[in-house]
Amino acid sequence: MKKKLLYGFAVIVIATIVAWNVNVSSKRYGLSDISLANVEALAQGEDGSACKWKSVEAACGCGYWALCDSDGNGYVCDCGDMKWYPS
Repeated sequence: MKKKLLYGFAVIVIATIVAWNVNVSSKRYGLSDISLANVEALAQGEDGSACKWKSVEAACGCGYWALCDSDGNGYVCDCGDMKWYPS
């Protein structure tokens, strides 16, 4: 009888430890970086403030920069992108 109780107690302890480890592991690893980037990309522009291209002339007069910014007026783009167009 004592062996059955000890065996049952050991099974309960092991099951509790396994359940606790699964719980801790699921909290530690939230969304991956790729998942977060996808969520951000899908949400971009939902409030009407999507980033758009704008052009800024270079100080040297030798070309212009196309900047993707929240106050741009061109096509929708990824915020922070930059392109150089020499003249």
